[in-house]
Amino acid sequence: MPANKNQHYVPNFCLKFFSNNQNNKTIGIWNIEKEKYIKSGSIKDQASEDYFYGKNPDLENALSLLEGSASKTIKELIKTKKLFKKSSPSHFNFMHFVVLLNGRTKYAADKINEAGDKLAKNILKHDSRIKDKLDSFKLKSSNAPVEALGYAIRGVPLSMDLGFKLVFNESNIPFLSSDNPVVFHNQYLQDKRFPGGHIGIAQIGLQIFFPISPHHLIIFYDEKIYKVGNKKDDVVFLKDKNDVDS
Repeated sequence: MPANKNQHYVPNFCLKFFSNNQNNKTIGIWNIEKEKYIKSGSIKDQASEDYFYGKNPDLENALSLLEGSASKTIKELIKTKKLFKKSSPSHFNFMHFVVLLNGRTKYAADKINEAGDKLAKNILKHDSRIKDKLDSFKLKSSNAPVEALGYAIRGVPLSMDLGFKLVFNESNIPFLSSDNPVVFHNQYLQDKRFPGGHIGIAQIGLQIFFPISPHHLIIFYDEKIYKVGNKKDDVVFLKDKNDVDS
């Protein structure tokens, strides 16, 4: 197999922190579609596809450099429970990793294809020659993963004003990861009728949750809307099982 054939949209090192046997090789998996639990699945085979980003290795090599920096940062966070300083190079590099991790998944690529298909069909429905055949095919981008990354990278500077905390889970309910490990949410707007989407990178009230281990989670949040723990503390200690479930 060519060296760059099996390309991961969630880096292996992210999943290793959740290795259920603590051997950095296997992970417990719940397959939602099949409703099946796999006790020890191979980490190297998860969240990957052959040539997901294409056959040119340049993009994956660039992502690997970013992953190396992020891996060191996460290991240091887990070890010391101390966060990087706001607007520091470490903050910028890690924010870069998180935003791109959200934009490089299969889910992100599928959203690109779904949006493109809907847009094109809304235009084509006015063409009498094809309007009755629109349900018989789907339109896809020639390289949706790269297109999704292109959108994501533009959002990095817009995310730098978010506050951030490390959440330490002291309960016996672990945090989970997935094939879409970064969660964008907006508690402030979720019940409001607001034009456009709620989870845009520059949207008021944005929250970003990123579990980095069963006991550690990083939250980025709009400081004008939310208060998270003590203002002077970098770490929030979580003991309530209901909060962890949420």
